[in-house]
Amino acid sequence: GYLDGINATTWSEGSNVSIPAFYIHDGGTLTQSVAAPVTITTHGSFTEAMLISKGGGVNLLGPLIVNTYGESKGIIMEGAGTSFLSTNDVTVNTYNNSTPAFTVNNNATATFAGTLNINSMNNGSDGLVIQDGAMGTINKVNITTAGDFSEGIILNNINPSLHKRNDVLITGSGSAVTTHGKHTNALYAEDNGFILFSNDAVITTTGEDSRAIYSTRNGGVLMNGGSVNTEYAGSTAIESNQNSYVTLVDTDVHSAGAAI
Repeated sequence: GYLDGINATTWSEGSNVSIPAFYIHDGGTLTQSVAAPVTITTHGSFTEAMLISKGGGVNLLGPLIVNTYGESKGIIMEGAGTSFLSTNDVTVNTYNNSTPAFTVNNNATATFAGTLNINSMNNGSDGLVIQDGAMGTINKVNITTAGDFSEGIILNNINPSLHKRNDVLITGSGSAVTTHGKHTNALYAEDNGFILFSNDAVITTTGEDSRAIYSTRNGGVLMNGGSVNTEYAGSTAIESNQNSYVTLVDTDVHSAGAAI
């Protein structure tokens, strides 16, 4: 299908069946011929702004803005051969609990030539989630989570016995990941999850019992330039354990609590 500019809104109160605003699956594609803006707003439960699965593909030229309310979700990708490509900025705003903004799962791939902007306002709502053999390549991220237990970027495996490799590469400069809630990690790399910032990212956590960077169980984080910051006395700037690593190259570390 073609998507040359649209403003879509969905409601799904009382439904127990998934009702995505856009459902691209089984080799289907959604493309744009012009760089027109697209805005998707979801309300209620069992709703996704965009569900891409089973080899479905999305190719966007214009900016995408997603707003989620109630128990609805942002963008979810699932399955080998499933792809998302945006040559413009993507913005996902979540206003509900337990809702990830952008999930790349199970061998799917996402590519962003512009900036990925994520604003997560409530508890248990992670920003960017990459799991089970998935990969993301992004020019720039600007991710903020406000709630407790809400990671900025998390890479892991839903099934810990799989040990699939998950990667996210942020290639441009000027990225920022900030978490404000309690018990959060701005960057969380676990179980063969690897996060690479090529240029001058700023990673910040302000909440209680939180970490700016947490790498565990064979995970890894590499930063070139930029800074790592914690603003709460009971928080840790960097923690690495269980055969994982954190490598900082010309990166400043400022911590109100434990630095490492």
